[in-house]
Amino acid sequence: MKQEFTIYIGLAGTLIGASVTLAAQFLSSNLTTKREQNKLKRELLAEERCLAYLLTECYKVYIDEIILSKSFVRLATISFDAQTDNHDFYKSANEALDRAEKLENEIRITTATYLKVITHFTNLTKRREIINELFNQLNNFEKPQPSKFSEIETVSKLGDARKNEVVKLQEVYKFFPNIYDKISEEMRKSIK
Repeated sequence: MKQEFTIYIGLAGTLIGASVTLAAQFLSSNLTTKREQNKLKRELLAEERCLAYLLTECYKVYIDEIILSKSFVRLATISFDAQTDNHDFYKSANEALDRAEKLENEIRITTATYLKVITHFTNLTKRREIINELFNQLNNFEKPQPSKFSEIETVSKLGDARKNEVVKLQEVYKFFPNIYDKISEEMRKSIK
């Protein structure tokens, strides 16, 4: 009987030891996984901030280029009315328009990368609803058409009108960094 009792004690000790070892491994694995997930969340947040900055800067330059193109077209029209050579103005307008189109393409590519980062983050954290709603607001943005300056008759007034148009569009395009900041804020709520 004593021998049986000793076997049971040994068996119980082995089971307890194995259970403690398995529990420790599970806890260690779980903590490592959580640590890795938090590290990945932080990296995704940093990538989101980088892309948000790049997009914001692209929009600023895009506004300048598109308005510059429109103002050169108007300047060409004014010079034509004054019977002077306007070829260089049209050329400058086309160059500015080309740069604006390249920026639009860059914005599309960067926005796709931004969506990839956001999607990866929301899949990781399951915080889809608010972040996806904010991203949908970005996608539904109606791009305003800049002025064609058709009512401007002199070069000096064109310069002032161009500055005013830049300020107006910059105000409208503040929509983007505001949404990016809200997305970032929602992402930060998921990081512990």
